[in-house]
Amino acid sequence: MTIKKKTHVLLAIVAMLSLIAAACGSDADGTDAASSTVASTDSTGTPTEDDPGATDAAADSSLAPITIGFDSQEEELFSIIEARLAAEAAVAYVNAELGGVNGRPLELEVCTSGDGPEGSVGCAQQFVNNDDISIMITSSFSSNEASEVTVPAGLPLLALANLPDDWQRPTEWINDPGFLGIIQAPVNYAADEVGAATMAIICADDPFFLEACDAGVGFAAAAGMETFDVTPAGFEQADFTGVVTASRAAEADVVLVVIDGSQCAALAASFATLSVESTVLTADTCAIEDALAGGGLDNWLVFGASGLPVNAASATAEILEGQRIIEEYGSADAELFGLAGWGAANVLAARDALLRAGDDITRESVNDALSETQLNLGWYADISCPGPAELPGACVSTVFVLRVTGETMEFEALAPIDFA
Repeated sequence: MTIKKKTHVLLAIVAMLSLIAAACGSDADGTDAASSTVASTDSTGTPTEDDPGATDAAADSSLAPITIGFDSQEEELFSIIEARLAAEAAVAYVNAELGGVNGRPLELEVCTSGDGPEGSVGCAQQFVNNDDISIMITSSFSSNEASEVTVPAGLPLLALANLPDDWQRPTEWINDPGFLGIIQAPVNYAADEVGAATMAIICADDPFFLEACDAGVGFAAAAGMETFDVTPAGFEQADFTGVVTASRAAEADVVLVVIDGSQCAALAASFATLSVESTVLTADTCAIEDALAGGGLDNWLVFGASGLPVNAASATAEILEGQRIIEEYGSADAELFGLAGWGAANVLAARDALLRAGDDITRESVNDALSETQLNLGWYADISCPGPAELPGACVSTVFVLRVTGETMEFEALAPIDFA
């Protein structure tokens, strides 16, 4: 995927850091006492023996379906279509192998949106108006605007965390590290695991990216690292040698790269031209096939919630199962990269909540179930709700660290997001 280029007004960096410092309730490794409570699926997403929806049969197509509203950002300039395609694969898998939801088929009602908030707000209103929809998933980067519709209506929303506000709403649950989480994790990993003392930061030249990178400066200071000035990288540039030189990347122990997927290969080429040997850490925006093609990102460390892009030859059994779901039940256009894992994982989280809501499925009962979600898929970051007291919607506190090897990726480690 390519991250949508759009301006948001982030909360003040100091306020965000104070929220994280004040929050509590999740251990550094992403596990806590809550992980032993309500759980209806095992590490592959298959129902356990005590799951009331456990079955080896397919869903009964004669029964009324249970509908999930899905707002898919795929119009205009930037598309996250891989999330929707993977979600559709997960729905087909649930119906074919898990018996749907207590025998009833699961279905997606898809509403597509674009760059501006109007589309996402319109999709949210469409789902709010449909009494048959008790849960909504959105891949839009306008979740804040959509929540202005869903929260008053009590419609549970599974979203991406674009702003800290997303972690704090009573009916919004974030099974994703969020933009700030995906920056904090590599910064802390650089300090704790790489042993870095200095960090260069190259950031897409967009206000949203740049303010998030400023948060990275704050995280680095808290971890005891010196950072050089954040260096912006223009979207239309074909040659980033000037950017790399200005960033002082060659002098730093590590380089944090927070850019759009379309910029990754060209930036890697400039690193090679200037013989930069520093360890490069980046978000999963660079975990796309086009960026990996040619091997230019070799040895980069990629941080993200999904382990699906791992080379099948080195993947765990759980990751292979996640890959099978997409490859067997997805369309010809479905893929394992970008936000595909997020799309599939959120369908399984929604199905888990619908099961635990019981026979009387309402928006309130589904939201109550979502607040107790414990889902350990193995191919996606563990989902544990609620999050810390100050950030109850922050249900993911670890990310995968994948190392690029040639044109593929291998599992390297798990890295915590420190909400404590």
